[in-house]
Amino acid sequence: MQSVDCPITIEQKPGKTYECQVTSDVGAFTVVVEPTGTGEQFRWGTKGLLLLSKLDEFIQRSAQSQGVGKVTVDCGGKVRPAKPGDTFECKVTDAKGRLRSTKVTVRDELGNVYISPL
Repeated sequence: MQSVDCPITIEQKPGKTYECQVTSDVGAFTVVVEPTGTGEQFRWGTKGLLLLSKLDEFIQRSAQSQGVGKVTVDCGGKVRPAKPGDTFECKVTDAKGRLRSTKVTVRDELGNVYISPL
């Protein structure tokens, strides 16, 4: 990470969330922090960041359900900053070595995506 910018004061109140802006070598994204009310413990998650290993698994399951069979997927790394409306391509190789691609469209800040049929 190159920088993290969080609110100066954070109230230790369960259910209240705070957003921190993070800049890293993969780009900028948001971390949502929620204090648990127990000491200095908190829960956190990301907004605007896709975990590509999860996307790879999703595309693999989709290929199976479309009758394509077992595939390997390369979406270009481990994580990717993304905002709703962003699109990009993932390379998909089937068991016979045939290469194809699928278009990924980011639907929302939670990381839900639409992938084009294989």
